[in-house]
Amino acid sequence: MFAGAGSTVAGCVVGDGTMIGARATVLPGASIGSDAFVDAGAVVEGDAVIQSGELWTGSPATKLRRLTADEISFLRSSAQHSAEVRTAAAWLLSSTHS
Repeated sequence: MFAGAGSTVAGCVVGDGTMIGARATVLPGASIGSDAFVDAGAVVEGDAVIQSGELWTGSPATKLRRLTADEISFLRSSAQHSAEVRTAAAWLLSSTHS
């Protein structure tokens, strides 16, 4: 899972490969499957169930459409890249490598 800057995600279930856009809010109790996308600024209500491979947007968030196989592949590679950047940043900021 990747959560963009200023997003709020707490007390919910989020699957692998899912991307949460900047300033999006996912309220406690929501359930988001793998390889899903929540648009920037969206507000996912606590009773929402987002299935794997869905794109949701708006406030309150609603399903816009299913993602294509190419879009899901892009999400997965983006999530992997983000994880690598976080690891590199943690290493750079640690005092153990100096």
